Amino acid sequence: MKERTIPEISMPSQDYDSITRMTDEAVFDHFKFVDKLFKKRVVPRNVRRNGYRVGRGTNHVTVHLLWNKKDTCRVSFVPGPTFMRPA
Repeated sequence: MKERTIPEISMPSQDYDSITRMTDEAVFDHFKFVDKLFKKRVVPRNVRRNGYRVGRGTNHVTVHLLWNKKDTCRVSFVPGPTFMRPA
């Protein structure tokens, strides 16, 4: 039987430092806000969810969308590029 793959989405963020300091609830609220900003949905419509879990790594903050305590999708915030003007 073929194992189902879990969608993984990485979103670069210019404000990554403040995302790392947010609580888990605030990170999930930020994810919902960003998801509604895009005309095309970030998370596919067929992804069912009734819970979430926030994981933190060295260079990412990941929101795990859960259905009956199993991962259905992972959305990661990663540091975006820094734009510096030449002096």
